[in-house]
Amino acid sequence: MKKIQRRWFFTSIIVAILCIGAIPLLAEDQDFAVVSYLEGTAEARKGALADYKPIIKGAKLSADYTLKTHKSSRLELTLPDSSVLRVAPLSVVKLKSLLRKGKKENNKSSFKVTAGKIWANVSKVVGKDEFEVETGNAVAGVRGTIFQVNVLEDKATVVKVYSGAVAVANSLIYARKIDPKAQRMEVSGPQEVSKKQWEQLIAKSMQEVRVSADGVMRMTEIKPDTADDVWVKWNQQRDTKTGIEHK
Repeated sequence: MKKIQRRWFFTSIIVAILCIGAIPLLAEDQDFAVVSYLEGTAEARKGALADYKPIIKGAKLSADYTLKTHKSSRLELTLPDSSVLRVAPLSVVKLKSLLRKGKKENNKSSFKVTAGKIWANVSKVVGKDEFEVETGNAVAGVRGTIFQVNVLEDKATVVKVYSGAVAVANSLIYARKIDPKAQRMEVSGPQEVSKKQWEQLIAKSMQEVRVSADGVMRMTEIKPDTADDVWVKWNQQRDTKTGIEHK
C-alpha cells in the first residue's frame, strides 16, 4: 500500500511540474472558447505584454487572448455559440471578443488574424454582424457560413467561402464606420474591383475575395487546385467527424 501511495505521490508531482506555466483550464469570464482539439504545439497569452505560455487541450480562453501555433500544429476552438474556429500552423490569432449569452449591445465574436490562416464554421444561431474576422487590411462579416481567411506573406488577405456568404470590406474603408444599414453590393462572376468602386463585396459559396496590402479588392471563383488542398480537406473531414452542419 505504501509503495502505491508513494508512486501516486511522485506521479502527481511530475504532472504538476509539466503543467507549470501552462494556460489554465478555467477562465474567470462567463463565456470562453474551449480548445477542443490540439495537434502539435501552440501557445497563448492574455494581453499584449504577457508572455506566451503553452496551451493544452481543454483550456478555456476568454477574450483578449492571442493564440500562436507552431510548425505542424493545428488547433480548434469551440465558441460559446457552438461555432468552430480552427487555426492553421504558423498562425497568430487574437480573440478580440466573444459572443456573450443574454447580452444584446456590442455583442459579437470577433477575431484578428495577423499571420497564417483560420477556418471558421459559424453556427446558424449567430445573428447578422455577430461574427467577424479582421486582418491588417480587411474585415469579413459572416452568418451561418463556412469560410477561411488567409494572411499572405505580402500582407494581402484572401477570404474563401465554401458555404453561405461573407461580406468583405477593406479595413481602410471599414475604419470610416460605414452605416451598417447601408445596402451591400453583390458582384457576380470573376472581375477586378477597385476600392473606389466598392466598399464591400459579398462572396458566396466557392468564391474568394483577395484584398491587396493597399486595399484593392478582387473577387474570383475558387480555383479547383486550391479547393481540395490539405488544409481544406482536413477541415471538411473534421466538420464531418464532429457532426458540424453549420451551413
